[in-house]
Amino acid sequence: MSFVSLRGVSKSYQNVKVINNLNLDINKGDFVSIVGPYGCGKTTLLRLISTLLPLDSGQITINRKPAKSLREKSKIGLCFQTPTLFPWLNTIENIMLPQQIVSNKDYQRALDLLEMVNLAGKSNMPIQHLSGGTMKLVCILQSLILDPELLLLDEPFSSIDEPNREFLQDKLLTTHDQGKMTTILVTHSLTEAIYLSNKVVILSRRPTQVKTILDINFSTRNTQTRFSPKFIKYLKLLRRELTDA
Repeated sequence: MSFVSLRGVSKSYQNVKVINNLNLDINKGDFVSIVGPYGCGKTTLLRLISTLLPLDSGQITINRKPAKSLREKSKIGLCFQTPTLFPWLNTIENIMLPQQIVSNKDYQRALDLLEMVNLAGKSNMPIQHLSGGTMKLVCILQSLILDPELLLLDEPFSSIDEPNREFLQDKLLTTHDQGKMTTILVTHSLTEAIYLSNKVVILSRRPTQVKTILDINFSTRNTQTRFSPKFIKYLKLLRRELTDA
């Protein structure tokens, strides 16, 4: 039984069809990456699932209920490309911001998240004093503060240097597994998609549909995984599918 189900989903902007009759099923606990050609509607699809954008037609359900029901329970974590941070709040206050919605402030939970990514020392730092990559990281922690059932990430590591990016990918995997979340990631990095996911969804060009789904199977994920013959094989398959998208 799928946890996130999209049926006949369509979306247009100014009479230009971006997504057309798209169908997709995501199981509970999956880590799914979405890749595709530039401008094919990856971010639009994420915003439709989050209910931040209305559907033109079709249906999106989460756990067999309308997607908005999980959003109303504050159980969808969102992290989009542009950081949603307030400059008059410090680091930990920004992370705790979603807790105000449910009137359940938990300073220790926020501090634990900061410690997880080695940022506890910057908990009281003004947000404008952080680097762009660190701000992006604070947004990810903000999306985790309410222990979401569904985590939606749009290029969360795009402005972070490669060594820290790999470190944070491992932290994200640990958080995903420990929190028993379902995670959907939009990324332009094929290596990131392969390393993090158990499924990679390849979208077609506009009007967008699901072209194919690649199952990824690794017994363990570590530095050696990225250089393994199996990883390279997945990368070649993914590149070929995208070339033909």
